[in-house]
Amino acid sequence: MILEEYDEEQHMRTVYQEGDRKRLIRSVCYLLQKGYDPANIAELLDEDQDIIEQICSLALAAAPEYDIEKIYQAL
Repeated sequence: MILEEYDEEQHMRTVYQEGDRKRLIRSVCYLLQKGYDPANIAELLDEDQDIIEQICSLALAAAPEYDIEKIYQAL
């Protein structure tokens, strides 16, 4: 069995990326509830429209709970 060296910097990057993605999902869900469409959300959040559309479709399928963790896992 080979043990890999623990890379703290890589671990922290992964944690931050996960947090960033969940914040994006939370923001998209909030804006969907306010009645914004995916194109407007992408423009407001300055994000790629394809990613926003993917999050929107998953979020609408998870409505009305908008479970951030389930949406994140589905991405």
